[in-house]
Order: sequence, then C-alpha cells, then structure tokens
Amino acid sequence: GDAGAAEIGSAVRRAAGAFWAARAALRQRDPRAYVPWLLEAAQASRSFYGLLARRALGIPAGFAWERDLLGENEAAILAETAQGLRALALLQIGQAGRAEAELRRLAPAARDNPPLARALLVVTSQTGMAELAMRIAPLVESRDGRPRDYARFPLPNWRPDESVAEPALVLGMARVESNFDSAAVSRAGARGLMQIMPLTASYVAGRPELAGRHRHRLHEPALNLEIGSRYIAYLARHPEVDGDLLRLIAAYNAGPGNLARWNGTMAHGNDPLLFLETIPLHETRAYVQRVLAFSWIYASRLGRAAPSLDALAAGRWPRYHGPEEFTAGEAGGGARLN
Repeated sequence: GDAGAAEIGSAVRRAAGAFWAARAALRQRDPRAYVPWLLEAAQASRSFYGLLARRALGIPAGFAWERDLLGENEAAILAETAQGLRALALLQIGQAGRAEAELRRLAPAARDNPPLARALLVVTSQTGMAELAMRIAPLVESRDGRPRDYARFPLPNWRPDESVAEPALVLGMARVESNFDSAAVSRAGARGLMQIMPLTASYVAGRPELAGRHRHRLHEPALNLEIGSRYIAYLARHPEVDGDLLRLIAAYNAGPGNLARWNGTMAHGNDPLLFLETIPLHETRAYVQRVLAFSWIYASRLGRAAPSLDALAAGRWPRYHGPEEFTAGEAGGGARLN
C-alpha cells in the first residue's frame, strides 16, 4: 500500500544520491569512495540509478523472469470459487477477455487469502493479463525474497509493431503511462495504453475522426500502440529531439513546445545526466527516469541489448534506435511478445 510505495520512493532517492556522490568522488579523484557509493546506489536494483550503478560496476541486474506455472494446486484453488471456475472454463475455449472480467471480480477476495492471491498471480501472468497481474503481485510473498519481476513487468497479450518503434521502449512507456490499462483516461483526456491525446492521435495517424466521434477507438490496444509507436518515431525526427533519446522521452511527456523552451535555457555542460536532472518539471524528470529504467528491464525480458543503458553508464548521450538499427546484433533476439 502507501507505506510500501513510500519505502520504494525513499530507496530510489537514496540510490540517486549515492550515484551522484560516486560521480563527485570520481571528479575529486577519490577512487576509494567511488565504488562504495556505487554499491550503495546498486541496492535499488530496479531503479534508474540502481541499474546504471550495476552496469557501471559490471554487476548483473539479476532479473527473476522464471514464472510460477499454473499447476493442479492453483487450478483447484481457483475452481473453488464460482468466478475462478468460470474463468478457467472461458480460458479453455479462448475467451480470455471474458475470463479476465471474472478474475477481476474475484481479485478483491485475494487480499486476505494468500493461496488465492498466488493462484490469481500465476494465471494472470501466464495468460498475459498484465494490468491485473501487476495489481495482484504486491499481495504475494515470493518464496526467496527476490522481486517477482515477471509479475511487476509482465508481457501483455498485445505486441508492439517492431517495424515502427523499439518494443522495449514502447512497453516501458505503456507501463509508466497506463500500467497496461487500456481503459485509462487522464484528467487532460489522454487515452489508452500509451495515454495519447485525441488531437495528437488524429495528427499522427492522419485521421481527423480520432479527435472526434471515434476517439473511443484509442482504447483499442492495437490501434493505441500503433499510434503511440508512430508518435515516438515522429518525435525522434523532430528538430528539438534530433534522435536524442532523453529529449524524445521528455517530449512525449511534456510536449515538443516545452522541450524547445528548456533546450535554450538549461546549463548542462553537454552531460546527459546533468541535462536530465536540470529538466525544470519534476514530473518530466521522474518520467524520463522511469521510462528508461522500465525499457531496460523490458529489454532484458525480451532478450535484447540495452544500448541506452550502456551509453549512459559510460557518460555518453543515448540515441534513439529506430527499427532499422535495433534489429542488428541484438542479444538473443529470438525472444518475442506472446
């Protein structure tokens, strides 16, 4: 709950402070202080600065992608409830959407029922019900105390189009934007998985009706992902972004107009991390860090390289890798969204 979120937030802030202390030690030519500070930052192992520290130190991130599989035990626990039994039957005949609706009705009962919570987590993770799996994950204690990465960073049923934008970046953005909830609507009116404004959608897709009577279609996962991916590719070519990944993600959050204003006023000495920390809007600073961290995590899940992590860990500006660039030389590129 709130206490858990506050604890994670303070760990993330500690990691950021430790990472910058390590950088200061390096500038002061104090290598003995450098490594302990980086080790401190590396403790927040799923955060932006934690992942950077691990890469700088050569420590593996140690992701736990092995899933618990649905066995007789979990199926029996689900079948003891009317909704669970209906969900299992619906899954067998390929009615995943209706099965998910049944499991959503069952989810509140899992709060005080650890075996049911675990059974729900297993079935939702295995069947690509990403948003529901993420909601249930905090209720389930892992046996060995390691984070349940497969549940916190699930692979949804839908698949980003690899020919338009880098899938790990699209998944990282969707995870931050909507927690994979295709029904999400922001206060400003942004819709769906990638939280796209109807006006932006109509411009990017060249379809005026998406800003009008067909705006509800932005809740369709495939269409939302396609437009979101095309908007990423559009921003990458924008003169204010010019292929820079940090600026691209900032522009997706705050708009190219805000980015244009900041570009002229920020004193960052051509240092990418200093640029990131001097973005005037706190929300956008945090957004860029979370999207990058989650894109690195999804790159691991998909068996891909994370060139932007390597670049930032080495003090270089990360570039946006368009489809023609990221397919070559990927580590284990056979991993796919299911």
